[in-house]
Amino acid sequence: MSHTAPSARLATTALVVGLALLGWPGVTSADYKMIQNTSTGRLTSGAQVECNAPAGFAHWNTRDVSWRHNTANQGAGKKTALENAMASWTNVTNATYQLNYDGTTSAGFGTDGINTVLWGNTGSLPDCGSCLALTALVLQSGQVIVESDVIFTNELTWTTNGSDYDTESVAAHELGHSLGIHHPSMAGGPETMSNPYFGIGMRSLHPNDNAALQCSENRYPAVCSGNPPPRPLTLSVINQYCWGYNLVSWSASTCPVTRYEVWGSTSMSFTNPFLIYSGSATSTTMQVTQSQIQVYVWVRACYNSLCGHYRGLGIAQYYAGCCVTPPC
Repeated sequence: MSHTAPSARLATTALVVGLALLGWPGVTSADYKMIQNTSTGRLTSGAQVECNAPAGFAHWNTRDVSWRHNTANQGAGKKTALENAMASWTNVTNATYQLNYDGTTSAGFGTDGINTVLWGNTGSLPDCGSCLALTALVLQSGQVIVESDVIFTNELTWTTNGSDYDTESVAAHELGHSLGIHHPSMAGGPETMSNPYFGIGMRSLHPNDNAALQCSENRYPAVCSGNPPPRPLTLSVINQYCWGYNLVSWSASTCPVTRYEVWGSTSMSFTNPFLIYSGSATSTTMQVTQSQIQVYVWVRACYNSLCGHYRGLGIAQYYAGCCVTPPC
């Protein structure tokens, strides 16, 4: 799965696709495509199929997926751009995928059990040609993804300031492939998963991109055994307008859990966190003190010693007095 360079922003390629209307009111499975390849091993191509394709499509069994960053060649200085691209997919609503930046590595573009993002020579790689970047998937039986590498061509200049070629935009696109999402089938742009490249507009996910990930979430539930529970789909914090009391509630995990943990911090950066609740319920009441003013809230699911990633961000606030019928 590659991303093709444009000529005056729009090149003639084997697959020029997308949807220009960012405000498209209704999304169907015909508006996005998934990657289907029933082979096993390492691959860089696949058929475009819809979410309900009888033979299925490439997918992960876990919801927590981490990549390491090879900073050689033009990889230096790209950490924030990669983290932002990962966060775009992590923040998709009604999906529990957590994409993580897991530090640096010297690993290359090969099957080694490490998900790697790197810069290198792509000219001799299959399915690339003049591509900007290429994603390789390692599939097990059943089209289960167990590894994914992304290589950016080192023959072009890569930036992080929004000018061409924008690292975050192309990283978001290639990470979509890493999640089993193909290019859409309708011509236009810019969607994150469009091909060819449309520039900085591809940093923000389009409803079609979101729907594709939600499709994978629903078609292939996380395999629970041996994996941390997926983070709850939702988190809600409702101010009770009574001496700092707030109702915190969250959705039940799709996997078995032994407890939920609600953590708070007076900082959005989650410094000096403190445990608010630990137990099997999916709601709790917490009190914010006058000195705290407000508390940022996260929740995660745990199965014994295995704890998943946090769902955030809720804000609990202090309220002086007790209001019966807000607003007061």
